[in-house]
Amino acid sequence: MASSVALPLLQTRSSPQGLSTVTTRAVAADEVLLELEGFQVQAPGRHTLQVGWDVHLASEDAVWRFINHACEPTVRLVADPARGAPRLVARRALAAGEEVTFNYLTTEWELAEPFACGCGAATCVGLVRGARHLTPAQLDTWGPELLPHLGRVLRAPSGTAP
Repeated sequence: MASSVALPLLQTRSSPQGLSTVTTRAVAADEVLLELEGFQVQAPGRHTLQVGWDVHLASEDAVWRFINHACEPTVRLVADPARGAPRLVARRALAAGEEVTFNYLTTEWELAEPFACGCGAATCVGLVRGARHLTPAQLDTWGPELLPHLGRVLRAPSGTAP
């Protein structure tokens, strides 16, 4: 009797633009693609993910390290207070082999390495620097998808980090 091994839902792919993360099969809207794992570090870095104040996830080989930014992303991060790390959830149905992207502004207060966005979306922010630089209109758009550590601060009267 042959045993079956479940394939990972995501994989890293090389392209002329660099590395990206794609689905290995079709994904339903609101399906959990991945529970993020890694070790915690205090300082942000190019390949870390902010999950709390002074708490960033890092991993040398996690597939999530190669999920690119998009202003109209295919997935969102959803907080999982029990685990301390968010889950990656499809914002809409995804085809097999489709690139997985998320909006870095929903997790990062201040990027370690800001960059010019080239996603081409009508809602493109241009320079991606971090959530603290969101305009009121952008906050209205992305507020519901902000991880809790950002939402609390950006909705507070002072709008400053703790």
